[in-house]
Amino acid sequence: MVTRIGGMSSGLDTEAIISSLIESYSLPQTQIKDQITEDEDKLTAWDSLDTKITTLRLAASELSSYTTWRQMSATPVDSTVMTATAGISATAGTYAITVSTLARAHRFTSDAQSSTTTALGLTGDFDIEGETVSVISTDTLEGIRDKINTASLNITDATKAVKASIIGKSLVIERSQTGAGSISITDGTNNILQSGAGGLGIMTGTVASPTATLKNVIQTGADLSATINGVAITATSNSGVTDAVQGLTLNFLKEDSTTLTVSHDTASIKSLITDYLAAYNDAMDLAQVQGSVNLSSSGTVTEYGSLQGNYLISSIQIKARSIMTTRDTDPNNMDQSYNSLYTVGIWSTGQENQFEITDEDKLDDALANHFDEVEDLFRNYNSGIFRQMNDYLYSLQDPVEGSLTTTIQTIEDNISSNTTKVSNMQSDIDDYEAMLWEHFTTMEDNVSSLKSQGSYLMSALGLT
Repeated sequence: MVTRIGGMSSGLDTEAIISSLIESYSLPQTQIKDQITEDEDKLTAWDSLDTKITTLRLAASELSSYTTWRQMSATPVDSTVMTATAGISATAGTYAITVSTLARAHRFTSDAQSSTTTALGLTGDFDIEGETVSVISTDTLEGIRDKINTASLNITDATKAVKASIIGKSLVIERSQTGAGSISITDGTNNILQSGAGGLGIMTGTVASPTATLKNVIQTGADLSATINGVAITATSNSGVTDAVQGLTLNFLKEDSTTLTVSHDTASIKSLITDYLAAYNDAMDLAQVQGSVNLSSSGTVTEYGSLQGNYLISSIQIKARSIMTTRDTDPNNMDQSYNSLYTVGIWSTGQENQFEITDEDKLDDALANHFDEVEDLFRNYNSGIFRQMNDYLYSLQDPVEGSLTTTIQTIEDNISSNTTKVSNMQSDIDDYEAMLWEHFTTMEDNVSSLKSQGSYLMSALGLT
């Protein structure tokens, strides 16, 4: 380590001299650091715009997607009778629906017991859907319930599974799934299902004279029975019925009549349009800010965007607006009454590159009554506006050749390269500084030595 000696002998401000020399020597490094800072500002700006364009591209992709325009909605007049969802294979139309019988699950109970938590003193077994349930004298009503539910887990046919519960002081056994059919339950040892002393009261009769008839049937099992446009349908379940009308999933809620309308899902498309316009305006507003120059009233620059003067930032704004204001005049491509966004109530209301729904009634009418024409305008293969926009935005963000992608990559490479240069130059600067201190220290030593010799000579000559 070089010893640093200031101007003790020479009287020079060594620290200031060396600092000035280092500052001059470091000027190329300082310029590169300034370039890194400028590039980092640009990279932040481009990254922000890239994020906005990604959001815009996703919105454009949605509006140019085949699936989006095939989505259907299903709306009942009375949603307390039934609800429905529509898939892309559903056919638009009106369906008159009458629900005669809702699907029900077979359900029965035991007689009410004196307690649900006191041992019943029953010993024996019974069979439910092929599974044996063994009861011991210490079992309570709750314990028997739990044993039935455990046995149900072993029933291999899921349509025959059962569930047991307690309501009041009665054991309730119900088929897990709705539909016609009854729970298979048979008594076993000691007839503990029978009514009377020594039984649960699930079966009629007494222990002395048993019969095989269920005593307390609350609900018989039944299939759903309904008509759709006069055609009878049945199902074992009230919900998730997919085989009644192609493309529809129906859920029946009560026995009554209603009308179901199936149509294009224009509400979702309108929502996507709103999302797209918000994303477009957001992206173009940021592009405007990043590429702008603000002047004072006297004409001097007060502020400018990080990307001011960049060709790409201007190109993005011009190209995007050009696509949005496209008017296709070829009748072979689309209906000329619906050949621009303006014709469906979407337009720019000022000089700024901003668009909005300017006539909501016109847009609603176009979607409701001219759906195919609007679809052509939006996603026609030759000149659909959102197809064009999606393609253009992809050209910006193509992972290999996209102009925005390569711009960002170039800046990142420049920052990386210049950072390495700064690091290497710092080593040279450190060495240069060490050399300066070494030279100045040697000079101070020499000056000190000369002063000492001078003082000796003056003393020897009697001059002091």
